[in-house]
Amino acid sequence: MNFKFDLQRFAQNTPSAKNLLLGAGKNYFRRWDYAGNPLLRRHLGNVPKFNLTPNIEKIQKYSSMDGARELYAEAVKSMAYKATLEINEITPYNLALSLYGEEGVEEQIAKTVANEVYTANLGSPISVPYRNITNVAIAAVASVPAAIGAVTSYAAIGTPGTAKLISGGSYIGTTNDAYYIKITKANAASGTITDAEFTWQKGIAAIPGAAVKATGTVQTLDEGVTVMFAPGKSGQDLIAGEIYEIKVTAAGGSYVAGTDFILDKSQLRAGIIPIPDTSGIPDGSKVRISYNVPDGKYPKVMGGAVRAIEGDLLFIGDPSMGRAYTVEIWHVSITPSGDIGLIGDDWGSFTLEMTVLADRINHPDEPFFKMVNA
Repeated sequence: MNFKFDLQRFAQNTPSAKNLLLGAGKNYFRRWDYAGNPLLRRHLGNVPKFNLTPNIEKIQKYSSMDGARELYAEAVKSMAYKATLEINEITPYNLALSLYGEEGVEEQIAKTVANEVYTANLGSPISVPYRNITNVAIAAVASVPAAIGAVTSYAAIGTPGTAKLISGGSYIGTTNDAYYIKITKANAASGTITDAEFTWQKGIAAIPGAAVKATGTVQTLDEGVTVMFAPGKSGQDLIAGEIYEIKVTAAGGSYVAGTDFILDKSQLRAGIIPIPDTSGIPDGSKVRISYNVPDGKYPKVMGGAVRAIEGDLLFIGDPSMGRAYTVEIWHVSITPSGDIGLIGDDWGSFTLEMTVLADRINHPDEPFFKMVNA
């Protein structure tokens, strides 16, 4: 007995606004290994655009039997389809698809590293081969004597004062830091500075002590550090609000985090320790670095590790309006298209183009794909 299936029973009447489509849905991709064996099916996340584009190439024959040369025949020369997906979610799996790569895991075993020797260059970071390091300490390779730097201007108010500040003494402190001298009262008469006043503090964030009168002779600040105020030859000697700096280096060569080297959590993720231009570490000198390495397993993408990416695609429609289609594409080959925006002022995204390949052996009646309105 022959049975004729009546598709019209499943069709909605036209015209009807119910036939319009405002599409949405979920996309699953299943990557295949080199032997063509399917791996795990994975959700591609939010995909704001999914276009399925036919490319039908036809060959035409025109009549040669009269001068009008009318179109005599037309036939399909080739048939192809392309699926284009805009990917929003920058996961390792999605990145591997877009970079012709593979996923992997970088493993790190906890350890304590002590006294590794590196060369420190001002304005250039030191790079260690571990991630998310903590408790970083840097010291000179060879023990060095304590040192007191010359007085330099740290903050000037308008035209700088002409007085000369001379540092001295023997530093007995145990940390590398800086002393800051702030003029709180300017001298009234040029060349006479004994009516001026100043405060001092060790470390820019410290709280200064009570104001001290300038004597014009050697005055001790703390930990063996001294300063002497000498009047200038002309102009205003000392100006209220000006700040001067005296850098000090402790014997033994231990350097100070935040001053001599920078501990920035985002950069420590990659094992990067910046050495600023203002560091007290001598440029080009050898230093000893100690730090802790935590246990870790970090997803990674090995870009350009494969020659081809093939698999199958499943789309489950869930439109805001219109018919819900489930699309099964049996065999696709991926071609990345467009940039991956790792820096930008908008949400990052990239495009995957999937060439649909025929699978007539396994699906003789629907070799490219099927769309089911379920």
